[in-house]
Amino acid sequence: ELKKPVELTAMVAYEIDGKALDPKQDGVLRLIVVSDKLDQVTDGHWAVKWVNKIEIKPLVMEWQLKAVGGIEDAYDRGTIESCSAPQCHGASWTDDKAQEWVGVPLYVLVGGVDDENTHEGIAAYNTDLVEAGYTVDVISSDGYTVTFDAKRLLRNMNIIVAHKVNENPLDEKYFPLRLVGSDLQKNEMAGMITEIKVNVPVAESGAVANVPADQATLTVTGLVNQELSLNEAALRGMEVLQITAEHPKKGTEDYEGISLKALLELAGVQEEATTLVVTASDGFVVEIGLADVLACENCLFGFTETVEKFKLVLPGMESNFWAKDVVSIEVK
Repeated sequence: ELKKPVELTAMVAYEIDGKALDPKQDGVLRLIVVSDKLDQVTDGHWAVKWVNKIEIKPLVMEWQLKAVGGIEDAYDRGTIESCSAPQCHGASWTDDKAQEWVGVPLYVLVGGVDDENTHEGIAAYNTDLVEAGYTVDVISSDGYTVTFDAKRLLRNMNIIVAHKVNENPLDEKYFPLRLVGSDLQKNEMAGMITEIKVNVPVAESGAVANVPADQATLTVTGLVNQELSLNEAALRGMEVLQITAEHPKKGTEDYEGISLKALLELAGVQEEATTLVVTASDGFVVEIGLADVLACENCLFGFTETVEKFKLVLPGMESNFWAKDVVSIEVK
């Protein structure tokens, strides 16, 4: 994910590399989004295949649904509309007036922020956390709040956050979103929803938990008391520092990251350790004296403009030690 947005162009494509699109895989036409550098990252709902109709509609007011839990996110209108498609996570309910309400099951939106697993279908809803117990608050713009036990929401397709009724956006009484569904009481069908608060236990400041190996983008191994398997979100659970430092070749620049010394302290470096072996994603390896790192208060394990890409920030050391795209640190 690019942290600094770039200028994008939306196109209806009919060819790729000079050849017609595969009608089975893409359709005769498909929507694509490109940038000059070809490094764009866009939401999946923009990658529309099998395009057969373009309809010009009146401008719809944009909105966002704030979601706060183990992580914080905001679902925009496009994301909710895409997610509510029948082939995705869409759900519908017809009320006693024969009005059809369409949207997304509440548990799907909760699963996007209850932990770091943001999108793996129904698996994104962390059942271990559910068993441990927590509540979910659905909050309207006027402060009205409906609270659910997480167990009640588990894979429940009948508690829906609706954004349309009879194919139209909700009117001002309920806009932008309303809770609907056959498993709700009337007083639970709140409208004007602007926030979902997922009350999972919050780790203490500075506490970091290992993530599953397939989600890790950094490992710390070797002569340590606890091997670490982390990603950027886990690292950001530590104290994030911003410094200005002199790069040996690039000059003075601003950097953001966590203390490299604090990271090693978290792993628990053993007494006999003397060296850090740092490996980058391209296979580059550099060895750094452990004593030099522990004596450096401003040395960072740095974040970059690209999520899950890391670098070493080592003021006072030669440029070859400032490794980029770091994926592992072995303590020897």
